[in-house]
Amino acid sequence: MNRGYLVSFEGQDATGKTELLYRVNYALRKRGYETSVVEEFSNSPIGNYLRELLTRDKFLRMQNDIPTAFSGAMYVIADLYYQDEHEIKPKLNEGKIVLKERHIDSLFACEIPKIRDEYPHITTELLYNWIESVSTHLYIPDLSFLLIVPEDILIERIRSRGESVSDEDLRVFAEREKIYRRLAEKHKDRIVVFDNNKEIEKLSLIHISEPTRPLYISYAVFCLK
Repeated sequence: MNRGYLVSFEGQDATGKTELLYRVNYALRKRGYETSVVEEFSNSPIGNYLRELLTRDKFLRMQNDIPTAFSGAMYVIADLYYQDEHEIKPKLNEGKIVLKERHIDSLFACEIPKIRDEYPHITTELLYNWIESVSTHLYIPDLSFLLIVPEDILIERIRSRGESVSDEDLRVFAEREKIYRRLAEKHKDRIVVFDNNKEIEKLSLIHISEPTRPLYISYAVFCLK
């Protein structure tokens, strides 16, 4: 049996990742593809801890008097490895298309700004290299959607969920955005960027072709409100 495909959905909070993931899942299933949806965090104790932490801090920052950014990053990395081994690999071995909310690209974009806040003497380049080294054995998605929205729309969407947006939040979002765009430029063969500045109403067509790897979407049209 052929190995399946891993498709990740990346981007900031409130960019529409989850909605797009489930619309793609619906479109694929409707066309007869076998799919499996994997959430951002695993069902392991580490994943459950990260979910609980997310309810207290949108950036997964451990509130403490001592630096915690590296240990927090290692929790996220450990959870990704657990997901790869227990939730993604078995489905890929079954030949399924695995749809994952945030994976390796968000590891760079979300963890580097946090670490630099606590260790400003460590350069972004060194942190890129460090994350690349510790994530060497993670599955690299065959295809990644990176959803981008303008700052004003991002703020409006977050506030519509009943959450506040501070100047500090905007600074972190800006740092994340730089890293996401850098990754998109570096991995043009894998990362597809969508400027999702409107609500997705429906995914009208998604067609998967496989003349060569990696998996690619040959045509996708979004009907926007």
